[in-house]
Amino acid sequence: MAHVAVGFFTNGAGRNRGYTYNIYTHRFRQVLVPGAPRHGKGPSLTAAAINNRGDIAGFYTVPGGMGGMGGMTDAFLNKANGAFIKLAYPGASMTQAFGVNDRDEVVGAYTMGSGDAAKTFGFIWTPGAGFMSVSAPQGQGATTVNGVNDAGALVGFYTDPAGNTHGLLIARRHHRMAIQMQSPMPTTSPATMMTSPPPAMAPTAAPAPTGANGGNHW
Repeated sequence: MAHVAVGFFTNGAGRNRGYTYNIYTHRFRQVLVPGAPRHGKGPSLTAAAINNRGDIAGFYTVPGGMGGMGGMTDAFLNKANGAFIKLAYPGASMTQAFGVNDRDEVVGAYTMGSGDAAKTFGFIWTPGAGFMSVSAPQGQGATTVNGVNDAGALVGFYTDPAGNTHGLLIARRHHRMAIQMQSPMPTTSPATMMTSPPPAMAPTAAPAPTGANGGNHW
């Protein structure tokens, strides 16, 4: 959105508070999970990206004791019309959104498992198709996608088996590197949908599960 930035600050209680800031009016506006208190023990929320329509993407963590959901970190898309869409990759222990384009395609990373066994994968979520997992072949379990443009090109990074971190660019129809893109399965590991599509093909996704994981309003 023109002349509006998003970000977050950390309060004295150690919780993140997301906001928008208009550089012309010099006004801040807090980004909130619907129903959350403006002060007190509300979710710790990070606003990470905004598109030209004013739709905001980010992630939040619900404190312990709130409806039995304490400690979970989920992504969100907060639309300019007030709709708040929770984005939780099926089976993930954490889902974080880092980018959104003008078509409301959201990108980020999700984590499977915890501790030393935790694996991180990139994702793209679209309003029509839901989630699709994105992994670099040399970055299985260590891939993050943190940006997407209006043409659907993705940027991010991955860590290879030797511990080196590399940037990546995944451009629709003009892939700069081989990738693996997968649709999530409800109860099993994602099945491979497409690997290194030829230049004449754009990546496609099978529909993701419906419900809260598919991006219904929360």
